[in-house]
Amino acid sequence: MLFVLVGGFAAFIVVQSLKARARKPAGRAPADSADTIYNVPVHMTAADRVRRAGARATAAQARITAEGRGTYIQEVLDANDSTVRRWPGRADTPVTVWIQTPGVLADFHLEYRTEVERALAAWGAAADVPVRFAVQVDSATANVRVLFTLHFADNRIGLTRIEAINDTIRQATITIATQRTEGAPLALRDVTRCALHEVGHLLGLAHTSDSTSIMAPESTRQELSDRDRRTAQLLYALPPGSIRRTAIR
Repeated sequence: MLFVLVGGFAAFIVVQSLKARARKPAGRAPADSADTIYNVPVHMTAADRVRRAGARATAAQARITAEGRGTYIQEVLDANDSTVRRWPGRADTPVTVWIQTPGVLADFHLEYRTEVERALAAWGAAADVPVRFAVQVDSATANVRVLFTLHFADNRIGLTRIEAINDTIRQATITIATQRTEGAPLALRDVTRCALHEVGHLLGLAHTSDSTSIMAPESTRQELSDRDRRTAQLLYALPPGSIRRTAIR
């Protein structure tokens, strides 16, 4: 009798298990465990990744060929070893920026801060660049920190350092001088072009040999050129990462 009861109970458990399994929704495919930056499923084989990267690079290069005229995108890619490095699209969630207001730094003027804000707005208004900036008062949580220093030792007046994950920019620091290396105070127009230039780097642009663009190392412009805007637009039309056909992402 005991064996009959045990056997009956075991059969009941099996039946209930089968019913529960039948009611359970289908499990998610392993593809859901993916690298969200590139949307590449983790379970993909190395060969699949190479093929995917090759197709991705071919599409990017075709777009550069079709739309690169009137830009310096190739100089940007050459400077970054054929890699697209940029922010993710953040038109609806602005990149937050904290701007330092040093109280005792020599030759600092509040107009310098205003010029940084104008530079952020100018680049943010560039058509088809899906990045907007919002200035905030909390330095600890800002994506970007803008600092002022007295001067640099190598004759530069600005410097941008970028932190990226898988070629997608996540954080950055811009430093702008208030004096030239020899100690001469910077004119406001120099801070204007420096701010525009460094925010260009912040977006992922590199230097260009085109002296009519703000991203030329010795540019004297006080505003963005059409080539600056077009280059930024094309950069943000391409996926982040290497566009070499041998890349594995």
